[in-house]
Amino acid sequence: MIGRGATAAARLAAIAALALLGASGGLAGEGSPSTSVGASTVAPPASPSPPDAAALLAIRVERDVPFTRRLPCTERQHGCIQLADILSPTTGGPWPTVLTVHGRPRTPRDMRPLARALARRGAVVFNIDYRGVRPVGKGFPESIEDVACAVRFARARTAEHGGDPDRVILVGHSQGGYVSALVALVGDGFPGHPGDCLVDGGDPLPQGLVHLAGVSLIDPDDPGDVDHLYFGGYPEERPRQWQRGDVYRQLGGNPDLQVAIIFELRDPILPDANATYLQLALSTAGYDTELTLLEEGNTHFDVLDMDTALGERVLGLVRALIDRTPADRLVAGPTTSPAASPVG
Repeated sequence: MIGRGATAAARLAAIAALALLGASGGLAGEGSPSTSVGASTVAPPASPSPPDAAALLAIRVERDVPFTRRLPCTERQHGCIQLADILSPTTGGPWPTVLTVHGRPRTPRDMRPLARALARRGAVVFNIDYRGVRPVGKGFPESIEDVACAVRFARARTAEHGGDPDRVILVGHSQGGYVSALVALVGDGFPGHPGDCLVDGGDPLPQGLVHLAGVSLIDPDDPGDVDHLYFGGYPEERPRQWQRGDVYRQLGGNPDLQVAIIFELRDPILPDANATYLQLALSTAGYDTELTLLEEGNTHFDVLDMDTALGERVLGLVRALIDRTPADRLVAGPTTSPAASPVG
């Protein structure tokens, strides 16, 4: 990824990549990083209203639900079974289905406050894990396979918890934003081995994407980065992997996708180019995209703290994306594989 210390050359290279995509038909229309394109907006800070405690829903939590078989991974010698926590209101529905996807080298614990807050306001939330992040290791395309599997699994299981399988939203933070963006654009474009996922059929494409303090730019020339571990080699060693993992090369899929991009202007880890370039590219390609640059927050993780005014603001932005995401696509019925053995 392009970090806070990225050079001007790296940023210019990203702009050049966008221009190249436009020239080759990868982007529809014209635009530049300084041009306002499409329906996206840049909003100033706002003071959110406190939640009405009486309106919050009681929820149930089902922890450590497997959604894959045991898979090869760098994290554990004997392989990994990917797990999800499922949070759902105890009454009502059908509720929108949300998948929360953490960053690297982090854990699903980061996303628990947001997952709980969304569930208590009316959503069935699958808080998921994926490969290649703890420690950072070979994660491409494994991480994409895992999250696409999680979408299919959520569609298959959400009705049991009062959720709507035709209204699915991915919410990815940091590296989870990068992985979620690829899944939202290409779905099963990076298929794993048959049977790895506990749900073999169904639609892996979500209707909505929240890119929260997310990565979108990959800098192959950053010597201090760890992306060579993630891609299984340096660009000269694995050029196809690096090209396939470029979000900007995957534009055009899932054209009805609704997108919200949320970013701290004082993020100490990522430059805001990860948000502004993505907004430009998506809007130019015709996606319904809204960008919010936050003046609050300065840790990269403040956006996940639901006990602050900033957290409430982020929660409101996520819920706004959910509200404008329709359930308007027919989804093929999934086929569920036999249950996996528990994690050992």
